[in-house]
Amino acid sequence: METRSKTAKNTKPSTHCSCGSPKGTCTNKKSEKFSPVALEAAERRHFLHEMVKSFPQAMQNRVTVLKNVQLDHIATDSEFFKEMNKLEVKYAIKSQKFYEKRFDIISGKFDPPKQHARWKECDTIGIMGNGDHIFAEVLNEYKISNDAIGIPNFWFTVLRNVDVIAHLIQEHDEPVMKHLVDIREKCDEDSAFTLEFHFDKNDYFTDNVLTKKYTFNFQPNTQKPFLYEGPLVCKSEGCKINWKKDMNLTLTTVKKKAKDKDNKMSCKFKNVPRKSFFNFFNPPVLKDNETMDDDTKDTLILDFDVGLFFRSRIIPKAVLYFTGDLAEFDPCSSDEDEWECEDSDDSVDSNESNNSDMDGAAGGVNGSTPASVGRGNDRAVNKKCKSK
Repeated sequence: METRSKTAKNTKPSTHCSCGSPKGTCTNKKSEKFSPVALEAAERRHFLHEMVKSFPQAMQNRVTVLKNVQLDHIATDSEFFKEMNKLEVKYAIKSQKFYEKRFDIISGKFDPPKQHARWKECDTIGIMGNGDHIFAEVLNEYKISNDAIGIPNFWFTVLRNVDVIAHLIQEHDEPVMKHLVDIREKCDEDSAFTLEFHFDKNDYFTDNVLTKKYTFNFQPNTQKPFLYEGPLVCKSEGCKINWKKDMNLTLTTVKKKAKDKDNKMSCKFKNVPRKSFFNFFNPPVLKDNETMDDDTKDTLILDFDVGLFFRSRIIPKAVLYFTGDLAEFDPCSSDEDEWECEDSDDSVDSNESNNSDMDGAAGGVNGSTPASVGRGNDRAVNKKCKSK
């Protein structure tokens, strides 16, 4: 997504030329000097390719050599990202001790002694009460008894506070989501990572852990090597959920009237798919050389984005989403009164692109998502705008 200043955002594009006549009817050729940047991406690329072809042959040869040099540079970049990923795997293992401590506190296994905050709190006075709800009334729903153990519903609250995840959680998912006790990342391969969702015993499925594996491709796309910007997530693999009888949250039963062989009306019941967070563990599976339709492509892009977001943001910074210190930017919102109390490094950048030429910039299926290699180099999620 392009980032614009407030001034640019509130300024309506002019419908008239600088000479005063409506755009498209101006005959003053000098007032609008041609510039390749004014062309659409595909048209601009075509024009610049023709420009190079118009050069003397000796100059065309020099440009060819420069692009070959660029390919060598890209090959080095690919090796760089592989080494970066190895370093990340190393430090992901070191981070486990922090996740263990977090789990012990949340679960109530360890009740830490009181500590003084080592950070400066942000001032939220004046913000409370803005919007459609009266906060004082809504907060009653979040009250917890004084004898509560650990931090109840910690992970459910975290996911509900993140826009891109919250809209995946349906009302019928909530009872079992309250049994989610931990989310971990397992780096058991150099080119893949696995998300682990740990659940307490519940009435819906028998599994203690649900998993989702994501695989990287570090190699540039041979058809579009110059678009390489780093490794892409090219594949995701879910897991089988062992649902208890009649408790599958991804299905709902519908009644359908139909005529039998004697031409009598009868009612039949059929299970049909429905929206659920647990569809996350059943992503589309593509066979080799299989063509994707647009819906499948959009589903995979969102799936890859969500997986990366869990890895690079939610798992390492869960408490900050629980407390609201990291509030996600909603691209559909018109609210410009954004406020920050951390450096801009803690905000989520938006790198959405409308240029379809970026699809498949590295090897893998078209629509693969740039991978976040390095915790300090988080890639943003291509969030889908929800209808308001």
